[in-house]
Amino acid sequence: MTDDELGQVRRSIRVCRSALADLREGMTAIEGELRRLEALVDRPAPAGEVAIRSAPEHGVRDLIVDRVEELCRGCELLLQRQLRGDERPVVLGWAQLERGGEPVPVAEILTLAGHLLAKPTPDGTLPSTLRWCESTVQTLSRAPLRSLQPGGRAGKAAEFSALYDRLADELDAREVVR
Repeated sequence: MTDDELGQVRRSIRVCRSALADLREGMTAIEGELRRLEALVDRPAPAGEVAIRSAPEHGVRDLIVDRVEELCRGCELLLQRQLRGDERPVVLGWAQLERGGEPVPVAEILTLAGHLLAKPTPDGTLPSTLRWCESTVQTLSRAPLRSLQPGGRAGKAAEFSALYDRLADELDAREVVR
C-alpha cells in the first residue's frame, strides 16, 4: 500500500469515527428526550384531572424513532451530506411537531426544509445547515404547508417560462413525427 493510499484509509477511518461519535451523540439526545416524554406521559394526574395514558410506551417510542430516522434520511438527501451534531436536535424537534394533536407529516416537513435550503440567503449563498430553516419549519405546527410557488412577477415569469418550455417540447415532438 502506498503512502497516499494509507493516508486516504486513515482519513476514512477518522471520518467514520467522527460519524459514529455524532450518531452516539444523537442517540443519547433521542434517549434523553424519550425518557422525558415517557415521564410526562406516566406521571400521576393532579387531583381532579384524568390521567393521560397513551398506547403502550413501545408504540410511542417507535413512532418518534421512526420519524427521526425518516427525517434524518430525508435531510441527508437534501443536504447531500451526513447530519452534523448540531443538526440532530433540530431533526428531533421536527420529529415531535404536532398540529391539532397529530404528528405533522414528514413529507411536509421535508418539502418545506428543501424549499428553504434551495433559496439563497441574504448574502446570496445557499444555506448549508438545517439551523437556517429550523424556526420556519416549526411553524408547520400551526398551519399546513401552502403552495411554495414564488409569487409576484418572478413567480409569473417562472410559470410562463415553464409553459413556453412545455409548448416548445410539444412542438418539437410534432415535428419529429412528421
